[in-house]
Amino acid sequence: MDELLPLVFDEDVLGKYDFGKDHPFRGDRFDSFLEELDNRLGENRYKLYRGEPVSEQEPLRIADEDYVEFSREFYNSPEPDRDSSRFDNYHSRDNFPGRRSGKLELAARGALGQARKACDLVEEGGGVAVSVGGGFHHAKPGSGEGFCIYNDVAYAAEYLREEKGAEKVMVLDTDAHAGNGTYEYFARNPEVLQVDLHQDPSTIYPGTGYAEEIGQGKGEGFTVNVPLPKGAGDASLELAFEEIVEPVTEEFSPEIIVRNGGGDPYSGDPLTNLGASLAGLNMIGQRVEGLRRSTGSKLVDLIVSGYTGEELHDSWIALIAGLLETSPGFTGQKTGDDDSGTLEETKNVINQVKRHHDDHWNF
Repeated sequence: MDELLPLVFDEDVLGKYDFGKDHPFRGDRFDSFLEELDNRLGENRYKLYRGEPVSEQEPLRIADEDYVEFSREFYNSPEPDRDSSRFDNYHSRDNFPGRRSGKLELAARGALGQARKACDLVEEGGGVAVSVGGGFHHAKPGSGEGFCIYNDVAYAAEYLREEKGAEKVMVLDTDAHAGNGTYEYFARNPEVLQVDLHQDPSTIYPGTGYAEEIGQGKGEGFTVNVPLPKGAGDASLELAFEEIVEPVTEEFSPEIIVRNGGGDPYSGDPLTNLGASLAGLNMIGQRVEGLRRSTGSKLVDLIVSGYTGEELHDSWIALIAGLLETSPGFTGQKTGDDDSGTLEETKNVINQVKRHHDDHWNF
């Protein structure tokens, strides 16, 4: 990529996406990110944009009215005034805020605003735009879970279809967890292809995303789940791209790709066990950029996940550097957990995926 990379990021707004003391998802994950990005890549590799939070009504594009109303009133209220009596009707307990939490619903609308800005940028002529602070793929139309309030992945796809006239959108999910929320939005829609690489659902939240989950009705075949074994490592991820992601993408030929997934495939992540190195994350970015070029499509890239503390920004930067087709050095990085046994397991998974899609794709 020769031109400056459009990067959408607002630390002040995203810093309010904070579930409070002792929660895995804190607003300080965004602190000093731009400084670290500049140190790794240089100041002249990207152009910074801000995405304003969308209006209070805009989440209704993807979410039920009563859910939006409850989430807005609950999360934006001062802590002592919160009425949590209806919380379990709309959210799982991992979305419950603790002490010193932020204005989460406002920040969630900020993530939607960033996704919208990224979509506008690519439709205005750019080939790629990245939203750092996006990828909340567990949120559903009427419920939130997995630290996700509004699903900006689904929002980006719907915004592109409804406002920009896109007819063929691909959602590529490389997060270690399956995108169960996004799946609910598009499982029946043949105009949205979902390809989801993630850790074996029997070993990790949310327990969905098996190879046999291929979509429903007219959307049958347009969901491609690739459940990789624990500790899959770099070689397994690369093989999944070569054998599944790339041929399916080429055949579908999307106008635009919405990729989501941050740093939680990294081998040092405490909540996952997918075993990727920073070089493996960099490879994902490079492969996605290669797909964009080969298909002539555009790309909206959403990055937020990961729970590794000091190494979190390294994982995000590895992905972004991949989009720029560069590989910055990282001192003391962990390596992927590749071994011949795990790679054989991955080959079995890939064969299983192909069998479930015999009638749908030419692998």
